Amino acid sequence: MREGGGGRALVVNDDAGPPSVTFASGLSWTRVRLPRLLSRIGKACFLAGAVGALGMVFPFPAVFGLVERRVAGGVVPTLEIELTNGDRLTARSPDLDAPHTVARALGFGPAGKRVHTSLAKPTRRLIHPLLGLVAYVASLGAAMGFADYVRPGGNEFDVAFAAYPLVTLLLYAALGRLVRAPEVTVGDDGVLVKGLLRSHFIAGRDIAFVSAGPDSPDGTLAIEERSGKRVAVVSVLLDEARLAAVSRLVGELASPRGPIADRFAHYDRAGRPLAAWRDHLAHAMNDSSYRQNAATVDEAASVLRSAEATPEQRVGAALALRVAGQPRERIRVAVEGAADDRMREALEAVADADDDVVIEKALKRLQP
Repeated sequence: MREGGGGRALVVNDDAGPPSVTFASGLSWTRVRLPRLLSRIGKACFLAGAVGALGMVFPFPAVFGLVERRVAGGVVPTLEIELTNGDRLTARSPDLDAPHTVARALGFGPAGKRVHTSLAKPTRRLIHPLLGLVAYVASLGAAMGFADYVRPGGNEFDVAFAAYPLVTLLLYAALGRLVRAPEVTVGDDGVLVKGLLRSHFIAGRDIAFVSAGPDSPDGTLAIEERSGKRVAVVSVLLDEARLAAVSRLVGELASPRGPIADRFAHYDRAGRPLAAWRDHLAHAMNDSSYRQNAATVDEAASVLRSAEATPEQRVGAALALRVAGQPRERIRVAVEGAADDRMREALEAVADADDDVVIEKALKRLQP
């Protein structure tokens, strides 16, 4: 499971940090770079053949040069970390809480970094040789069919057979995109589901129910909104353990936490210009008589990471932290936890931009 960005090493201070966790079965690696490298080499050789064939037709010079895995019939708590290069680091432990403890220590989970994962099984890559064969046979058949309509020995005949490797690669790429597995990103603002044709973002405050596997009535993973709308993730060769882990994360996201909803009103824009919005937030943060009790820095930080707050309220909380003189890094941490790219862009603008025009543009893109 890809949990945030960067394959950085974790240094734990035994005196100040959480207690260390020992995994009795050790660590294991699943290499992804080697099959990816072999695939690229094969494509390059195939493409070189196409260029060489074209060179024989035209006179131009050519230069060649966190989950539960079933093991032996039982369920073993497992921590999975997917690095940015695609490799997966897996650690198993007899302790049920150990994987969650390590994930929290790495900064993931509720109020932590967003979690991004593909739902594909590792064995799904075995589909690609079959796709390559289908693409090869289809493109070669098309080239032979085209050759029937041209004069044998002419340039059209040669071009048809010289171009078919290029057509094969394009067809293979199209088939690979067609069968790619869904991807899910869980942040503290909601869930982003990337399917075959489009992406669907579900705000955390709108999630009513989530189910996975046999308990899901509509698909392998189903998320039901409070409005009754249901988003189902349906595909083949999906990783059941990852589905269960995503379902658990989404369930935690939908659980109420943080300040009560009537405190969110402090951070609403309510149609104000940006400068007036800042003034309003400054009064809310500093005037103890304003609406009976003032907002606090801790409350603003909590709203900034609350799944129940609206996007506008989250941006308002970020602005409140800025007017209160809080460091920009406190807002950038929330950027790492957001699943919606528009939300991340708006928070980045508040944290880094001092130009109101830049912030306004980001806020406009945030509007539905």
